[in-house]
Amino acid sequence: MLVNSITSPFTKQPRKVAINKDGTAFAVGSVEGRCSIQYLSEQDKSKNFSFKCHRDNSALTISALNGIAFSSFGTFATVGSDGVMSFWDKDDRSRLKTFNALPSPITACQFDNITNQNMFVYATGNDWSQSTSLPIQTPIPSIYYRQCQPNEVNRRSRK
Repeated sequence: MLVNSITSPFTKQPRKVAINKDGTAFAVGSVEGRCSIQYLSEQDKSKNFSFKCHRDNSALTISALNGIAFSSFGTFATVGSDGVMSFWDKDDRSRLKTFNALPSPITACQFDNITNQNMFVYATGNDWSQSTSLPIQTPIPSIYYRQCQPNEVNRRSRK
């Protein structure tokens, strides 16, 4: 069995990983609100990139990235302890859509890549990002699902 490894692109703890649908790259998310796209092929390593997400720059707040999911369209979603979910186009290196923040952290997510109904499922609850010692109100764990609109998850056409 062949096992390869790479050094994390982050200085802080990686939290989530997900491989894209064609198996050419994977995404890594960190506790410092960053995501990195890493290509598996040596000849594609120059395409690797990282970006900041799950950050409120006006309040200088950094939130952990709690989940990454690739869609069947080649796009992907990130969810975080800030209660925000965003859809991204990795090839265009752009954000497709950001949704309003939920009142509690989003702890997990997944696209339905079997039926291609554009379904997106995500869960909320306590991810302990606010520390276990703080007297916080524990959110009620919930699971949500939504049918995404094509303009939210489809890659943008290149000019």
